[in-house]
Amino acid sequence: MKTDRLTDLSYLNEASAGNKKFIKSMIETFINQTPGIIKELKETSHNKNWAEFRKIMHKFKPTLAMMGIDSLKGDVVSLETNVKQGAFLEKVPELVLNIEKVCDKALVELGNELKSLT
Repeated sequence: MKTDRLTDLSYLNEASAGNKKFIKSMIETFINQTPGIIKELKETSHNKNWAEFRKIMHKFKPTLAMMGIDSLKGDVVSLETNVKQGAFLEKVPELVLNIEKVCDKALVELGNELKSLT
């Protein structure tokens, strides 16, 4: 197992029974939607719109899991818990920034993966 990768598509491969067309579609969706989702997370946290932030995070969580970005599990759980409880909200921007950094690297990785599927 390569430890330098941020993504692990084994679940996606398993869930799709190795269907390359489906895998390609899921990767393309992730690549196209993730920058906008990160932007929304930043805006809603900046505006302290916690209800909307939670909705966005809740919808984004399975997408991260589908792409096998396991390194973000802790940040996602912390964000969900903290925002739900209204605790440690000052940590939210830092956690969102970390998610953005990891996702930026994952986008490059997945872009390369996409090239290998075509």
